[in-house]
Amino acid sequence: MERSDPAEFVRALVLGDYEATGRYERRLDEQSWDGFPRFLGIAFFLAVHRRFTGRDDRGEIIRFVADLLSEGGAGRADVDPLVAESVILRVFDPQVNIDFDQTAMGRVQTLVVHKILTGEDLAAGELDSFLGEAERLAAGG
Repeated sequence: MERSDPAEFVRALVLGDYEATGRYERRLDEQSWDGFPRFLGIAFFLAVHRRFTGRDDRGEIIRFVADLLSEGGAGRADVDPLVAESVILRVFDPQVNIDFDQTAMGRVQTLVVHKILTGEDLAAGELDSFLGEAERLAAGG
């Protein structure tokens, strides 16, 4: 199955294949990350809907973000918990203000997608199906 570079990057990240992650990161650099923000936004939306029902209270999201940030690792120390909570809440409530810079948004979306998908311990076929749906939607389908 042939996937786009954005989908391959996310797949490698979720699988912990850091050699492949680096390879796709270089390819995306060459493409100025064209298409990645759209793909990531859709993957984020789908992942958040997998993890939360929309009826979850704010406390559940606060606990999720606290757990996410307590894991340590690249990029987490720079994430404002209120930004992360707001970005997740916005999926369910369009009234939530998310007037943050694109770098902060992308970092939060990447970390959330990674945490949700790795937390589900998806089989390769399930991950591929998720990424395929995100690619289809990113392509306007």
